Amino acid sequence: MKDCIIYVKKEEHHLIGNVNIGLSHLVEVKIISPYAGLTLCASSLDQEEWNEDQQKENAERLLFDCFKISQLMENKKQLIKSDFHQLLHNLNTFNNHKSEDYARNRDELMRVFLRTHFSELCGNDSMQDDYGTQIFIFLNTYFALNGKCVELNLSSLMQNQPEPPPFASLENLLKEYLTKSEEQRIELLAQHIINNQKSKYSWFLSQEFLINN
Repeated sequence: MKDCIIYVKKEEHHLIGNVNIGLSHLVEVKIISPYAGLTLCASSLDQEEWNEDQQKENAERLLFDCFKISQLMENKKQLIKSDFHQLLHNLNTFNNHKSEDYARNRDELMRVFLRTHFSELCGNDSMQDDYGTQIFIFLNTYFALNGKCVELNLSSLMQNQPEPPPFASLENLLKEYLTKSEEQRIELLAQHIINNQKSKYSWFLSQEFLINN
């Protein structure tokens, strides 16, 4: 399984992610729709190589976990924001002279954070450490880039929301759009979100995959 766009449909949700296979025993997935930004990764025990089916299975699991974690953060955005800022404050009061001290203190605080907000997703210590570090990096980067006072907004939105096509061309464009396979439509949507590449089908993509997703 090479670096690619992955698509999973769970109930009424269309989940889209960007998969990065750096090593044969390591899979990294970044969700791009219906939420955007969170990256999770998983590796095999003892660095045993995964075959393509195992890589795909783990990529789909990571994408679904990205979705569930992002959904929880979006639903509890105020509490997540305040508790994470408190976590950063507490972390900065500890003795962090050595990098290993900082990592140990961060991991201990994130275990409490995950048990408080994501207990149903992080059932064991190894998952707590793996996901805890990745969630910490995501939230810390989010507030560093956007400001500590900004509200969490993880919903995946197309930049420059597409306008509907002119009524005169609507029917023909819709017919063209419906001739494309689901895989082609997913690829168009992913490119639009990642690179802000608009196309004549952008409005149809937003209506199919993003509205009420």
